[in-house]
Amino acid sequence: MLTGDRDSKPGTKEHFVRVARMQRWGTIRDYVLLCRGQGHFTAEFYAKAGAYMERIYVRRMLKQVRDPSGWPTFGSIERLDEHGQPERIFMQEELFGPEEYRQIVTYHHGVARHHLFKAQTYRDHAKARYGLQLPLLDEEDDEIEGI
Repeated sequence: MLTGDRDSKPGTKEHFVRVARMQRWGTIRDYVLLCRGQGHFTAEFYAKAGAYMERIYVRRMLKQVRDPSGWPTFGSIERLDEHGQPERIFMQEELFGPEEYRQIVTYHHGVARHHLFKAQTYRDHAKARYGLQLPLLDEEDDEIEGI
């Protein structure tokens, strides 16, 4: 345990980090039970949880709406609300214009770069720790299967 984090307030990120460090591995259920046992889930947490779960559920369901070919029908984009504040909306692709396509392509390109960086870093760690030579997709194949 790190110095100074013993007094972290339940329900905060600092408290979660302290609790999570108590267990080196486990299922999500294991960590939920650990958090419950350590008082991480407060009355304030439960007051917000219902609305939060509704948003998670609707977001997941919107991502699963597909056209007959299996392609997602909705995309998540950012626009300005009536007060000029950015807000994230889900929009059907048939309504996309050039700006919406730009946002979607930019987002997925960024996510791909992020995951490539993570793959490279984990590969480097495996090589340093175990001498493993793990190829990345572009080193093993010229193209992604199915594309």
